[in-house]
Amino acid sequence: MSDTIERDSFPGRSVSGAKEWLKSHTRDIVLGYPLVMLLVFFVVPALYLLAVSFFPQPTGEYYSIGFTLEHYLRFFSSSLYLGYLGQTLEFAGLTAVIATALGYPIAYWIARTDSAVLRNLYLLTIIGSMWLTVIIRAYAVQIVFSGNGLFNQFLMGLNVIGEPVTSGTGYFTVMLGMVYGFLPFAVLTMYTSVQNINPELEEASRNLGATKLQTVRRVTLPLSRNGIAASAALVFILSIGSYTVPLLLGNPSEWTLPVIITDVIQTQLNIPFGSALATLMTGLVIVLFAIMVKYLGLGSEQLVGDTYEEEADG
Repeated sequence: MSDTIERDSFPGRSVSGAKEWLKSHTRDIVLGYPLVMLLVFFVVPALYLLAVSFFPQPTGEYYSIGFTLEHYLRFFSSSLYLGYLGQTLEFAGLTAVIATALGYPIAYWIARTDSAVLRNLYLLTIIGSMWLTVIIRAYAVQIVFSGNGLFNQFLMGLNVIGEPVTSGTGYFTVMLGMVYGFLPFAVLTMYTSVQNINPELEEASRNLGATKLQTVRRVTLPLSRNGIAASAALVFILSIGSYTVPLLLGNPSEWTLPVIITDVIQTQLNIPFGSALATLMTGLVIVLFAIMVKYLGLGSEQLVGDTYEEEADG
């Protein structure tokens, strides 16, 4: 009876046949799922955003179906918006350089910690700091470095300064907030790279008479160059899209393109122009990432640095 029901429910195919079909198409299913997700949640919205960026905006309407280059011409002919783009790239570049420079010694120190328990504790501390929301971290920076904050009060208490040198908002606090927010990403990326370097190579360098600093400069740094490049690229791309930190810690003169896009859509109600700005920004990130992959060697196999096997072969 059960066999009859099974055949009626799956005409021409038994349960065992369905299992065989799933087994034979496992690879297609595994590869197809992320491709479908990418198509649904990135490609389709990006194409819709691109289409809206060419729509005209009649007076009193959000937009109408049509085609115009007005919004792109407005961007490229405006020194104001080009300035915001330049400032966005400036913040992202400085954040990438500073976070990578500060993060490398931390990553090296953690990777060379002998105790596995302490090493895991340090990593857990770094990962735990990422659980704090961006808003909390931004307000923490704002409070500490405000005119009456701990930083200025401490320096004035030591008679180093006579009046506050920092404020809760401005260029310095924006940079500090962005470095503070993206430093853990830099550390974790470079930690993996340094961890994969065979410690015996450093020991051999020390045995040949090199100091610890010379060993790091001539052995560890060259072998971890992929991790350093990956760290800088990751922080740079993440910083370009930073919205909360420039909004909370910056004055309008320190706003970045993501903040301007939000202002254009919510305040000016100019959805096509906001879509054009978002399209340009998305295209810029894709182009920059493609350049990094091509010329910096940031393929998936290089992101973790040099492995033991690669060093042995070299």
